[in-house]
Amino acid sequence: MKAPADTVAWGGARISGDGSPEFQVNGAGAWVKEAIVSSNDQLTVRMTAGNKGTTGTATLTLHSGQTTGETTDTSTWGNGATVMQETNATFELTSNAVAQTITNPAASPTAPVYAPNGTFTVSATAGASTSPLSYSSQTTSICTVPDASKNIVTMQSAGDCTIAFDQAGDSTYAAAPQVTLTGTIAKAAQTLSFSSAAPTNAKVGDNYTATTNSGGSTSTGTLAVAGNCSLSVSTVIFDAAGSCTVTASQLGDANYLDATSVTQTIPIGKANQTLAFSSTAPTNAKVGGSYSVTTTSGKSTSLVTLAATGNCSLAGSTVSLDAYGSCSVTASQKGDANYLDAPDVTQTFSIAQSGSGVNIISTPNPSQPGQDVMFSVSVSLDSTKSLKSQNSLTKAVAVPTGTVTLTDSTTTLGTATLDASGNATLTVKSFTTVGTHSIVASYSGDANYPAFQSAAFTQTVSAAPVATPVPLFGELWEKLLLSLMVVSVSALCLLMRRAA
Repeated sequence: MKAPADTVAWGGARISGDGSPEFQVNGAGAWVKEAIVSSNDQLTVRMTAGNKGTTGTATLTLHSGQTTGETTDTSTWGNGATVMQETNATFELTSNAVAQTITNPAASPTAPVYAPNGTFTVSATAGASTSPLSYSSQTTSICTVPDASKNIVTMQSAGDCTIAFDQAGDSTYAAAPQVTLTGTIAKAAQTLSFSSAAPTNAKVGDNYTATTNSGGSTSTGTLAVAGNCSLSVSTVIFDAAGSCTVTASQLGDANYLDATSVTQTIPIGKANQTLAFSSTAPTNAKVGGSYSVTTTSGKSTSLVTLAATGNCSLAGSTVSLDAYGSCSVTASQKGDANYLDAPDVTQTFSIAQSGSGVNIISTPNPSQPGQDVMFSVSVSLDSTKSLKSQNSLTKAVAVPTGTVTLTDSTTTLGTATLDASGNATLTVKSFTTVGTHSIVASYSGDANYPAFQSAAFTQTVSAAPVATPVPLFGELWEKLLLSLMVVSVSALCLLMRRAA
């Protein structure tokens, strides 16, 4: 016979294992490790958790008896044997750590500016665990963290930098979730300056090599000029008077902003110019000669002018040597918009006496003894003894002055004074000896012409009768005829002097 449905079974319960496990019967009473329980009891198990991430195991063992067989004995409900049985229940407890959070990530300075190998710091509020914060870069081309235990960030370039914050857990707290901070490393300003000093006394035609101290960017600096100058690579050429402005610029790159341009403003003054003679002053200049002057001009657009002072005169660029003494030729050249007046240059040279030419004619020749003979003497420039012939002169040379003396061998025939044309006449009655007479004219000389003797002139005295013309008008006609002959001789001498 089976036991009634409301029959209660009894047995012992015992618990053992990790974390000092205990149980409580029907949610009340003490927590125990063993107790007598019935089949209707509910047991609650507890155990102490281990370190985070560990699992503890507890085993609850129930011991109970079981009667076998059937019986009709209602008082005992059967007489079968009772068999002891053991039932085990296993419990596992995994320990979960407390969560922690990293907060308030920040950079100092908040907006760092790029500098080669520059640094800045980061910070954050750590979680509750005892583990320290650690740092790392997620953008190593922009920034790096050389030491994960330190909050120092090294700049590699300008751009967006992301830093990660981590914190490990401990026996109580789990590892904190990673937190990141992204900030921008700004481009740096760069400074450009001139390393060359601008000239303070620049003049037209000068030049200046401009150099700069460049900024930090990899861009090449550039130069530009404005005003009265030009540029060849880094050489500034001053082309005209006025001013010149030189501007230096440098673009930025990935790490640097464009540099602020810098300028130099240079005043340009007028340049000096040099004037020189290209012709050589004569070293053997003589009265009656001439000298053609040439010059090497300066750089201005003004023409060269010449001036002559002393015993000379000027026509165009030809200097006429007019008289004994000296001559000074001065060349001048004015400046213009870009050049100053050239310093005057002067050539001074001496003018020596020129050669003298003495010519004699007589009438009548031949003559009779005792007859009046009129000698006409002309003193003029001897072209063979001057620097240049008179024909090349632009101005007539000085007319010889002084006296001429006629001699017949050792006999002085007389002395006459030259007139304004350099001529003299002398009438002689002393030829009484028949034959030839060697007549010499001696010129006294003056400041421009040296004393000089003519070549011998032959005067013939003939004893043969000389035909005497029948006077048509008497003595008056003879005098008129003689005067006409003198005038003709003077004109002939003048023509010879000019043709010389």
